[in-house]
Amino acid sequence: MADWGANSGSTATIAITIDPITCSCSALAWTAPGSITTATVAINGSITPSIPNPTADTSATSSNAAFSSCYEGGNDCATTGAYASADIKYLDGNSGGAALSGYDWISFDGTTLTISPTATSVIGSHSLMGTFTPTYGTAAQFTVVTFTVECEVTSFTKPVNPTTGLTYNL
Repeated sequence: MADWGANSGSTATIAITIDPITCSCSALAWTAPGSITTATVAINGSITPSIPNPTADTSATSSNAAFSSCYEGGNDCATTGAYASADIKYLDGNSGGAALSGYDWISFDGTTLTISPTATSVIGSHSLMGTFTPTYGTAAQFTVVTFTVECEVTSFTKPVNPTTGLTYNL
């Protein structure tokens, strides 16, 4: 039991201020796209594969009150963002990848990715990574497109059957 001594039976007013939690969408996280685009293109061909957006991860609502408050009353944080033209890079084995400007057969204008190989030296498998800059949360980097460049036979000329000088050895 507590002993209040001389203050027993007295009252005092205590001011308590309760501030509402302000929504903060900064805890929105991003995970790799559920599937990345795979494509095949022939030399002198052209493709425009789509670049998938990553998946929004809202699991922090269970541990972050400011983030959780964003989802109360039917509200939420925008799960939008974009890849800037400089954010798509060729995976050349170096950390961070290489700018597409070094590959004149690959271009991305911020909306459309175009792959148009013309040299047989690029036959093989290739990958591109992208840095997705979201409206909320931290930018995230993912492999977004894998593609194979193949040689394609477009025509051939059938040789003419010989008509003279034919011999048969039995």
